[in-house]
Amino acid sequence: MIKCVDWLKNQLYDSIMFKSDDMSIQKYEEIKSKNKDMKYVISWIDEFSNIKTNDTAKEQFKENIKNLENKNLSNIKDIKAIIENHNNNDKNKIKNNFSKNSSISSNNATITIFSSYIIFPSELIDDIEEPSFDIFSLESHISQNTLPCISIYIFNLYGFYSLINYKTFEKFITKITKGYIHSNPYHNDIHAADVTQTCMMFFQNGNINNIINLDKYNLCALFLSCMIHDYKHPGYTNNFLTNSNNDLAIMYNDKSILENFHVAQTFELIYSNEKYNIFKDLNKNEMNTIRKKMINCVLATDMVHHARLYTFCNINITKFAINEGKNVEKIFDNLTEIQIIEKQQDFMDLLIHSSDVSNPTKPFNVYMNWANKVMSEFYRQGDKEKEMNLPVSFLCDRENTNLPKGQIGFIEGVVLPFYMNIIKFFPLLKFTVENCQNNKKLLMKMLEEEEEQKKKEDNKDESNNNNEEKLFNIIHIKSMKNKDENEEDNSSFKDENYININNNNNISNNNNEESNENNNNEKLL
Repeated sequence: MIKCVDWLKNQLYDSIMFKSDDMSIQKYEEIKSKNKDMKYVISWIDEFSNIKTNDTAKEQFKENIKNLENKNLSNIKDIKAIIENHNNNDKNKIKNNFSKNSSISSNNATITIFSSYIIFPSELIDDIEEPSFDIFSLESHISQNTLPCISIYIFNLYGFYSLINYKTFEKFITKITKGYIHSNPYHNDIHAADVTQTCMMFFQNGNINNIINLDKYNLCALFLSCMIHDYKHPGYTNNFLTNSNNDLAIMYNDKSILENFHVAQTFELIYSNEKYNIFKDLNKNEMNTIRKKMINCVLATDMVHHARLYTFCNINITKFAINEGKNVEKIFDNLTEIQIIEKQQDFMDLLIHSSDVSNPTKPFNVYMNWANKVMSEFYRQGDKEKEMNLPVSFLCDRENTNLPKGQIGFIEGVVLPFYMNIIKFFPLLKFTVENCQNNKKLLMKMLEEEEEQKKKEDNKDESNNNNEEKLFNIIHIKSMKNKDENEEDNSSFKDENYININNNNNISNNNNEESNENNNNEKLL
């Protein structure tokens, strides 16, 4: 029994979480076959495997611990201590554990932090499958490990570890996360995590796979595409790369530059190092199938494909009278196997693109967080374009761009019409349209308030200008009046001087006359 518990200690956070892994199954079966009286431990393992989604299992899990303790198995207490260490909602400790080497050791038991974090602390991801999920709340606790956490959650949820070795995947997704430029305001690993979670949330809430019937290979390709769709994004648009004659634009001939770059860099990583080769356990045909689907999905995130996907919806809605989820299955009627694969790829493209432009469909506080981030990145590009004497791209001029007005245009012109079509296929996703419409109203109110404030400021400026003008006129009038008074005084002074001068002249003349008269008299005498 003790030997079995030692094995459990070493495996609990490692293989048991993913019993789809062949080695885990083999070891699990060995324990069952060699220990017929191990019902408590076996029950514990079974319940632990379901703990992430089953509240009843959590309670049973605690009960199983008590049962094992009652058997005086001291090693169980060690396991309990490990579990409680992660289950006490000590988020700072978990955050620190994440920042180390992705794992910690306790009593010779290696605990994979990514795997255990999917479960502990549970309140951070209780609503990970819900439309209300706030990825910024999770990111505030685990920082740059948000993408690995969500990715591993999804791999476990859909059983992708039957295709891909989980240890290899953890190394791969860690490397991918580091390849994102975290200093980018928008196109970083948090955006990748958001797109990945959004796509999963659509599947979980929209009854999507019951309609389009994607197998495990298709689903795995789709979610891998979400994870890597902006890998190594430089923070500038395709338009900027083209206008600046960037090396990437030259390499990819100005066509879906970044999208080609993201997926090419991903496969270069996979093929260049065995420890990141997540496809090493697949045969060549399986690997090529997933690769092809990933390339198509990532290329579909280029906005130049928006019109194609919108048209795809319109054509099928009209052709099969699709509305409220009715008649969607007719799309796949009477098709060859190749045609079905092509239609499924269309839906995969539709889903990753819709996830990529989903910000306005989120709760307003989450949406505005994203809106501010994308505008920060746009403004940074606009500054660079001015510096390089390039044409400033649309919405990238910080001096002439209004955020609410730009986002209203994005909703009305791109997101809302697109999602209005999507909910005709998948009506359970109608909350996306409701959120979008509500966000538009809030933005319009924000815009009205800004315009009203601007109007008040303009009126205030106009009033100040009028006051300045009045003051200037008063000063001018007073100045003119003073000038006139001075001129009057000067004129009066001149007149007095003139009179005085004339008087003096007259006096002088009189004196002269008298003198002349005297002179004449003297001559006469």
